Amino acid sequence: MRVAVLEDDPAILKDLVHRLRESGLVEVVLHARERAEFLAEAIALHPDALVLDIDLVGDPQGGLLVARELALPVLFFSGHVGRNLEAIEVLDSQHANVPVAHLSKTCTDEVFQGRLRKFVEEVRSWQRYRPITLRPSGKGGTMEVEVTEIVAVMVDPKGAASNNKRVLFLERKPVTIADVTLARLSDFGFPEDVFIRISSRCAVNRLAALEWTGTHVKVRYQGSDGSPVTEVFPITETFRKRRG
Repeated sequence: MRVAVLEDDPAILKDLVHRLRESGLVEVVLHARERAEFLAEAIALHPDALVLDIDLVGDPQGGLLVARELALPVLFFSGHVGRNLEAIEVLDSQHANVPVAHLSKTCTDEVFQGRLRKFVEEVRSWQRYRPITLRPSGKGGTMEVEVTEIVAVMVDPKGAASNNKRVLFLERKPVTIADVTLARLSDFGFPEDVFIRISSRCAVNRLAALEWTGTHVKVRYQGSDGSPVTEVFPITETFRKRRG
Protein backbone atom coordinates (compact mmCIF):
# COMPACT_ATOMS: atom_id res chain seq x y z
CA MET A 1 0.00 0.00 0.00
CA ARG A 2 1.42 3.38 -1.04
CA VAL A 3 1.43 5.97 1.74
CA ALA A 4 2.40 9.64 2.04
CA VAL A 5 3.79 10.91 5.35
CA LEU A 6 3.56 14.43 6.83
CA GLU A 7 5.57 15.20 9.98
CA ASP A 8 7.23 18.51 10.84
CA ASP A 9 9.90 17.20 13.24
CA PRO A 10 12.86 15.90 11.14
CA ALA A 11 13.99 13.30 13.70
CA ILE A 12 10.48 11.92 14.21
CA LEU A 13 9.88 11.95 10.44
CA LYS A 14 13.04 9.93 9.80
CA ASP A 15 12.11 7.39 12.49
CA LEU A 16 8.49 7.16 11.32
CA VAL A 17 9.46 6.54 7.70
CA HIS A 18 11.91 3.87 8.87
CA ARG A 19 9.25 2.14 10.99
CA LEU A 20 6.77 2.18 8.14
CA ARG A 21 9.25 0.73 5.67
CA GLU A 22 10.47 -1.89 8.12
CA SER A 23 6.89 -3.06 8.70
CA GLY A 24 6.79 -4.58 5.21
CA LEU A 25 3.16 -3.45 4.95
CA VAL A 26 3.51 -0.16 3.07
CA GLU A 27 5.62 1.71 0.55
CA VAL A 28 6.42 5.30 1.52
CA VAL A 29 6.09 7.27 -1.74
CA LEU A 30 6.26 10.74 -0.20
CA HIS A 31 7.40 12.35 3.03
CA ALA A 32 7.37 16.05 3.78
CA ARG A 33 7.43 18.48 6.70
CA GLU A 34 5.20 21.29 5.42
CA ARG A 35 1.53 21.24 4.43
CA ALA A 36 1.62 23.11 1.09
CA GLU A 37 4.53 21.08 -0.25
CA PHE A 38 2.92 17.86 0.92
CA LEU A 39 -0.44 18.67 -0.71
CA ALA A 40 1.11 19.54 -4.07
CA GLU A 41 3.10 16.31 -4.22
CA ALA A 42 0.33 14.09 -2.85
CA ILE A 43 -2.12 15.33 -5.49
CA ALA A 44 0.42 14.39 -8.18
CA LEU A 45 1.39 11.00 -6.72
CA HIS A 46 -2.06 9.58 -5.84
CA PRO A 47 -1.10 7.69 -2.65
CA ASP A 48 -3.46 5.04 -1.28
CA ALA A 49 -3.40 6.51 2.23
CA LEU A 50 -1.95 9.24 4.44
CA VAL A 51 0.04 9.12 7.68
CA LEU A 52 -0.22 12.59 9.21
CA ASP A 53 0.95 14.58 12.17
CA ILE A 54 -1.78 16.97 13.28
CA ASP A 55 -0.07 19.91 14.96
CA LEU A 56 2.59 21.33 12.62
CA VAL A 57 4.89 24.25 13.46
CA GLY A 58 2.91 27.42 12.75
CA ASP A 59 0.03 25.29 11.49
CA PRO A 60 -1.70 23.76 14.54
CA GLN A 61 -4.34 21.83 12.57
CA GLY A 62 -2.31 21.26 9.40
CA GLY A 63 -2.78 17.49 9.37
CA LEU A 64 -6.53 17.79 9.76
CA LEU A 65 -6.72 20.31 6.93
CA VAL A 66 -4.77 17.97 4.65
CA ALA A 67 -7.05 15.06 5.53
CA ARG A 68 -10.16 17.13 4.79
CA GLU A 69 -8.82 18.30 1.43
CA LEU A 70 -7.56 14.96 0.11
CA ALA A 71 -10.37 12.79 1.54
CA LEU A 72 -8.13 9.70 1.55
CA PRO A 73 -7.75 7.05 4.26
CA VAL A 74 -5.71 8.59 7.06
CA LEU A 75 -3.76 7.38 10.07
CA PHE A 76 -3.05 10.33 12.38
CA PHE A 77 0.25 9.88 14.23
CA SER A 78 0.32 12.66 16.79
CA GLY A 79 1.42 13.65 20.24
CA HIS A 80 -1.87 15.51 20.63
CA VAL A 81 -4.49 12.91 19.75
CA GLY A 82 -6.45 13.61 22.96
CA ARG A 83 -7.06 17.27 22.40
CA ASN A 84 -7.92 16.67 18.73
CA LEU A 85 -10.11 13.62 19.26
CA GLU A 86 -13.38 15.49 18.67
CA ALA A 87 -12.07 16.95 15.39
CA ILE A 88 -10.92 13.48 14.29
CA GLU A 89 -14.37 12.07 15.06
CA VAL A 90 -16.02 14.87 13.04
CA LEU A 91 -13.72 14.12 10.09
CA ASP A 92 -14.54 10.41 10.40
CA SER A 93 -18.27 11.15 10.23
CA GLN A 94 -17.90 13.52 7.29
CA HIS A 95 -15.86 11.09 5.21
CA ALA A 96 -18.40 8.29 5.57
CA ASN A 97 -16.71 4.96 4.76
CA VAL A 98 -13.17 6.30 4.31
CA PRO A 99 -10.95 4.78 7.04
CA VAL A 100 -9.82 7.28 9.71
CA ALA A 101 -7.51 6.03 12.48
CA HIS A 102 -5.14 7.48 15.06
CA LEU A 103 -2.05 6.55 17.07
CA SER A 104 -0.19 8.35 19.82
CA LYS A 105 3.48 9.08 19.23
CA THR A 106 4.19 7.47 22.61
CA CYS A 107 2.82 4.06 21.51
CA THR A 108 5.04 0.99 21.66
CA ASP A 109 6.38 -0.70 18.54
CA GLU A 110 3.96 -3.57 19.16
CA VAL A 111 0.96 -1.23 19.24
CA PHE A 112 2.28 0.68 16.21
CA GLN A 113 2.65 -2.49 14.14
CA GLY A 114 -0.72 -3.88 15.21
CA ARG A 115 -2.63 -0.69 14.41
CA LEU A 116 -0.80 -0.22 11.12
CA ARG A 117 -1.66 -3.78 10.07
CA LYS A 118 -5.33 -3.20 10.92
CA PHE A 119 -5.32 0.14 9.08
CA VAL A 120 -3.89 -1.48 5.95
CA GLU A 121 -6.64 -4.11 6.06
CA GLU A 122 -9.28 -1.38 6.45
CA VAL A 123 -7.90 0.53 3.47
CA ARG A 124 -7.75 -2.59 1.29
CA SER A 125 -11.38 -3.37 2.11
CA TRP A 126 -12.38 0.23 1.33
CA GLN A 127 -10.53 0.10 -1.99
CA ARG A 128 -12.38 -3.03 -3.08
CA TYR A 129 -15.82 -1.50 -2.77
CA ARG A 130 -15.48 2.25 -3.21
CA PRO A 131 -16.67 3.74 -6.53
CA ILE A 132 -14.07 4.28 -9.25
CA THR A 133 -14.22 7.52 -11.20
CA LEU A 134 -13.75 7.01 -14.94
CA ARG A 135 -13.21 9.71 -17.56
CA PRO A 136 -14.62 8.43 -20.87
CA SER A 137 -12.48 9.65 -23.75
CA GLY A 138 -13.96 12.50 -25.75
CA LYS A 139 -17.08 12.92 -23.60
CA GLY A 140 -15.86 15.72 -21.34
CA GLY A 141 -17.26 14.29 -18.11
CA THR A 142 -16.82 11.56 -15.53
CA MET A 143 -18.76 8.51 -14.44
CA GLU A 144 -18.65 6.69 -11.12
CA VAL A 145 -18.93 2.91 -11.11
CA GLU A 146 -18.66 0.26 -8.42
CA VAL A 147 -15.67 -2.08 -8.52
CA THR A 148 -18.02 -5.05 -8.90
CA GLU A 149 -19.54 -3.56 -12.11
CA ILE A 150 -16.23 -3.74 -13.98
CA VAL A 151 -15.13 -6.97 -15.67
CA ALA A 152 -11.81 -6.01 -17.26
CA VAL A 153 -9.57 -3.16 -18.41
CA MET A 154 -7.88 -3.69 -21.76
CA VAL A 155 -5.70 -1.94 -24.28
CA ASP A 156 -8.10 -0.29 -26.72
CA PRO A 157 -7.52 -2.01 -30.10
CA LYS A 158 -8.47 1.23 -31.86
CA GLY A 159 -5.80 3.17 -30.00
CA ALA A 160 -3.15 0.57 -29.26
CA ALA A 161 -0.34 3.09 -29.71
CA SER A 162 -1.83 5.41 -27.06
CA ASN A 163 -2.73 5.06 -23.37
CA ASN A 164 -6.40 4.57 -24.21
CA LYS A 165 -8.02 1.65 -22.39
CA ARG A 166 -11.30 -0.16 -23.00
CA VAL A 167 -13.33 -0.90 -19.87
CA LEU A 168 -15.73 -3.86 -19.99
CA PHE A 169 -18.77 -3.98 -17.70
CA LEU A 170 -21.28 -6.55 -16.55
CA GLU A 171 -24.37 -4.54 -17.42
CA ARG A 172 -23.37 -1.56 -19.52
CA LYS A 173 -21.67 -1.04 -22.84
CA PRO A 174 -17.86 -0.70 -22.93
CA VAL A 175 -16.29 2.73 -22.65
CA THR A 176 -12.87 4.02 -23.66
CA ILE A 177 -10.82 5.93 -21.08
CA ALA A 178 -7.68 7.92 -21.84
CA ASP A 179 -4.24 8.17 -20.22
CA VAL A 180 -4.42 5.07 -18.03
CA THR A 181 -1.49 2.65 -17.68
CA LEU A 182 -2.16 -1.03 -16.96
CA ALA A 183 1.08 -1.33 -15.00
CA ARG A 184 -0.13 1.38 -12.61
CA LEU A 185 -3.88 0.78 -12.45
CA SER A 186 -3.94 1.36 -8.69
CA ASP A 187 -2.86 4.98 -9.29
CA PHE A 188 -6.17 5.47 -11.10
CA GLY A 189 -8.35 3.96 -8.39
CA PHE A 190 -8.37 0.29 -9.47
CA PRO A 191 -7.39 -1.84 -6.43
CA GLU A 192 -4.34 -3.92 -7.31
CA ASP A 193 -5.49 -6.95 -5.33
CA VAL A 194 -8.74 -7.02 -7.34
CA PHE A 195 -7.63 -6.15 -10.89
CA ILE A 196 -5.08 -8.80 -11.87
CA ARG A 197 -2.85 -8.46 -14.92
CA ILE A 198 -3.11 -11.52 -17.16
CA SER A 199 -1.14 -10.08 -20.10
CA SER A 200 0.51 -6.90 -21.28
CA ARG A 201 -2.87 -5.93 -22.75
CA CYS A 202 -5.41 -6.88 -20.10
CA ALA A 203 -6.25 -6.80 -16.39
CA VAL A 204 -9.29 -8.77 -15.15
CA ASN A 205 -11.44 -8.15 -12.09
CA ARG A 206 -10.98 -11.39 -10.15
CA LEU A 207 -14.38 -10.82 -8.47
CA ALA A 208 -16.09 -10.97 -11.88
CA ALA A 209 -14.31 -14.01 -13.34
CA LEU A 210 -16.54 -16.98 -14.14
CA GLU A 211 -13.53 -19.29 -14.32
CA TRP A 212 -9.85 -18.75 -13.51
CA THR A 213 -7.24 -21.40 -14.29
CA GLY A 214 -3.48 -21.33 -14.68
CA THR A 215 -3.82 -20.61 -18.40
CA HIS A 216 -6.99 -18.60 -18.96
CA VAL A 217 -9.80 -16.52 -17.47
CA LYS A 218 -13.43 -16.82 -18.53
CA VAL A 219 -15.62 -13.70 -18.24
CA ARG A 220 -19.01 -12.39 -19.30
CA TYR A 221 -19.59 -8.75 -20.22
CA GLN A 222 -21.94 -6.54 -22.21
CA GLY A 223 -20.85 -5.96 -25.79
CA SER A 224 -20.93 -2.72 -27.76
CA ASP A 225 -24.35 -3.65 -29.17
CA GLY A 226 -25.76 -4.32 -25.69
CA SER A 227 -25.80 -8.11 -25.98
CA PRO A 228 -24.01 -10.39 -23.46
CA VAL A 229 -20.61 -11.73 -24.50
CA THR A 230 -18.82 -14.70 -22.93
CA GLU A 231 -15.10 -14.76 -23.70
CA VAL A 232 -11.98 -16.61 -22.62
CA PHE A 233 -8.86 -14.46 -22.15
CA PRO A 234 -5.48 -16.24 -22.15
CA ILE A 235 -3.01 -15.67 -19.31
CA THR A 236 0.34 -15.17 -21.02
CA GLU A 237 3.36 -17.08 -19.80
CA THR A 238 5.05 -14.01 -18.31
CA PHE A 239 2.05 -13.28 -16.11
CA ARG A 240 1.59 -16.93 -15.14
CA LYS A 241 5.11 -16.82 -13.71
CA ARG A 242 4.33 -13.61 -11.83
CA ARG A 243 1.28 -15.14 -10.22
CA GLY A 244 3.10 -18.39 -9.53
